[in-house]
Amino acid sequence: MHFRFIYSLTAALIAIFSTPSTTAAQTIRCWGVKLGITDANQTISGNDFTLEYSSRIGLSAGIFAEWLNHPWISVNSEICFSQKGHRLDIPITTAEFPDGTGEFTGESIGLNYISIALLPKARIAVGPIELYALAGPRVDFAIGHTVTIEGREPIRSYLEAGWNSNLSHSRDAQIGGDFGVGCTSNALLPMILGAEVRYSPDFTPSSQFPNSSTTNHSWEFLLVVGF
Repeated sequence: MHFRFIYSLTAALIAIFSTPSTTAAQTIRCWGVKLGITDANQTISGNDFTLEYSSRIGLSAGIFAEWLNHPWISVNSEICFSQKGHRLDIPITTAEFPDGTGEFTGESIGLNYISIALLPKARIAVGPIELYALAGPRVDFAIGHTVTIEGREPIRSYLEAGWNSNLSHSRDAQIGGDFGVGCTSNALLPMILGAEVRYSPDFTPSSQFPNSSTTNHSWEFLLVVGF
């Protein structure tokens, strides 16, 4: 069921972005790029526990097309590169110092995705500024990961090997959603400039094991440039 949805949405968006007809050009309200950062995290859930890591800052960059030039309603189709994952600082303990030696091992797990989203958008003009809210489905396709471990050996090598093994079992695609608000204006320059904040949770886990599953969620802070 999930993959049928993924294939249908992907095919629809590819058709949207590649349609060269005059009719399509007339129905595009604007197009442009979105560039910013992700404040990403992961939640591990098990039968009797839930663990949330610390946030990891990453990059988000993509293109969008806005359809249906209705006074209040339109639809955004988007394709972007997005970095997710988590960060965690682990205290080093010994028999002599069970509460910690003051040293830490830091782990930064980066997950790279190509994200495709279809987002209905509600708009309202307030003078020269347009305020909007958007929400809709998103599919993330995994394209790689990075594991960065800071600290001394042999702990560093042990954690690096463990995470690389864990991430080799990650799913190729996840289904999620985007929920955002923003504002834009073209009063100052002959282009649209704006800012957008969105929350992007996943509805399916990025990895799943017999006793636990890991799910991505992130905040995104984006600069919008449109034409």
